[in-house]
Amino acid sequence: MKRLKLALVILLFAGLMIGCVLGSVRFPTPSEGYQPKVKYKISYDKMWNIIDDVLESNRINIASQDKQKGITVTEYIQGQTETMGPLGTIQTRYKYNIKLKKDENATTKLAIICNFESSGNKMHAWREISADNKERVEKLEKWLYEQIEKKLNGNNK
Repeated sequence: MKRLKLALVILLFAGLMIGCVLGSVRFPTPSEGYQPKVKYKISYDKMWNIIDDVLESNRINIASQDKQKGITVTEYIQGQTETMGPLGTIQTRYKYNIKLKKDENATTKLAIICNFESSGNKMHAWREISADNKERVEKLEKWLYEQIEKKLNGNNK
């Protein structure tokens, strides 16, 4: 009987560990030391198309777009899930708000703002946590800037 209980405990623990590994999502991160330009010597229309290409190639769905206003808002992207003991499981998600603006001298300004949220089985409603996670938000923003710059430079990795 003790062996059966021990075996059940081991199986339960192994199942939880496998679930945590299989359910884990890693946040994308920019290259070490990367700093975005924000202002690009490229036409507005070309930048608009590059942003669409980058979102599509990274499987980031678009929730809404308005080319005249230069606004793209993505769907939420699943972030990491953490088990917090008695607090239960905390899930995160984020989305991008992308703004383009025509600038002088045939340049285009790009602004990327990431909204970061969390929820859990002990607190069902999603809540904005960007202000408390500035470093994570900055990395997510820089990562997208970097993907766009790679596409601009012909590097599609």
